[in-house]
Amino acid sequence: MDMNRPKIKIKKTLFHKFLIVLSTIILAFHLIYITFVFNKLPNVIPTHFNLNGIPDSYGSKGNLFILIIISIIFYILFVLLTRIPNHYNYLVTITPKNAKRQYKNAVTLVLSLLSEFLILLFYMDYKTVEISLGKASNINFMSLFILIIFLTLSYFIYKMIKLK
Repeated sequence: MDMNRPKIKIKKTLFHKFLIVLSTIILAFHLIYITFVFNKLPNVIPTHFNLNGIPDSYGSKGNLFILIIISIIFYILFVLLTRIPNHYNYLVTITPKNAKRQYKNAVTLVLSLLSEFLILLFYMDYKTVEISLGKASNINFMSLFILIIFLTLSYFIYKMIKLK
């Protein structure tokens, strides 16, 4: 990392603000949902799934709060990361001329990934609840989420190179 990179405060765009609000809503909804359904669940629930989305390990229903804790940590870390884009790793050389657009692109990537991760973690808890209540038999569409995250990364890397 080049410590001589320009330190520019990136003003949050309307889209950045939207992603932060969306992430906050997802996180709050996740916490409310788990709190609401917690007492309706059996004491033992699926805690791990194989590659086909079939439960292959079981544990206490308290494990549902693990993904909420991970979501809160992601939320805090990712929002804090948006304040220091000059410390990120870039595939292109950051100069005073391209720093602002590169930093803005990178902040958008971080906030986009945050929203996607929070949706994924909520979905995993939601499907765990559905399976625990006998309303579903597996977690499906996990590969779709992985593809979305991969496409997001690919898009922003492409954009980084294009903004060179």
